Amino acid sequence: MNPTKIDWTRVNIRDFTFTQKPGPKSNLGKVKFVLPNHHDVLLHDTFDARRKVFQQPMRAIGYGCVRMENPHRFAEVLLSEDKGWPANEVDDLWEHSVNSPVSLGRKIPVHLTYFTAVVDDTGKVTSFADIYGLDKKLATALFGNKMTPAQSGPEIKKRPQGANASALPALNPGKVEMVAATWYGDEFRGSRTASGEVFNPEGLTAAHKSLPFGTCLVVGNPRTGKSIVVRVNDRGPFTEGMTLDLSAGAARAIGLRSTQKVSMKHC
Repeated sequence: MNPTKIDWTRVNIRDFTFTQKPGPKSNLGKVKFVLPNHHDVLLHDTFDARRKVFQQPMRAIGYGCVRMENPHRFAEVLLSEDKGWPANEVDDLWEHSVNSPVSLGRKIPVHLTYFTAVVDDTGKVTSFADIYGLDKKLATALFGNKMTPAQSGPEIKKRPQGANASALPALNPGKVEMVAATWYGDEFRGSRTASGEVFNPEGLTAAHKSLPFGTCLVVGNPRTGKSIVVRVNDRGPFTEGMTLDLSAGAARAIGLRSTQKVSMKHC
């Protein structure tokens, strides 16, 4: 099927199945490192256009898997330690092989950690944005429901630009913005959103890269004149140039069938 021959504004994207071929142009790049876990999380390379993200202080643009800056070097170290391969043998595999799995002979422990506060060697504490909304869950687990809203967690202070901090852009409350939006639906039904909620494609929700969970947005479709109120409960979209990812129910309510510009403002 030639995708350029399809009028994507008139079809239901859920009627199609998409499969991306492996290779250097894949979103996963040239290699992935598979580790046994219940969440299908893996480590992977990326394509060239995404490499600029490694130069940015804010790099939380993935759905949960780990994008690697130097997977080639990582492969060299793993295969040298596990199999005694020289660097040129890894280079040959890297440059000329497609769909060539290599299994390690011994287990390598992998630890994925998430911190919103870090203490350096001098004792200075630096806090970061809780982009996955986990601090409140941790506080509830530690202290129960005794915390009042005013004590719901530490205040997140932005570090100065250039201090290698992650600065999350805020939406101007009084400003209407025109942004690129898309939608997602049944393929994620029942899965956990980044906020921890179970995703309901019929709910009036949206994913945004940085707005706090619970943010109320008014989203309008200039083509239909319809608008809807949605609540941010997930992270995304992670396609370059996209700002908002609506649930299927919210997209249907304003007549959004495919990617297009929508208006967005705070409630």
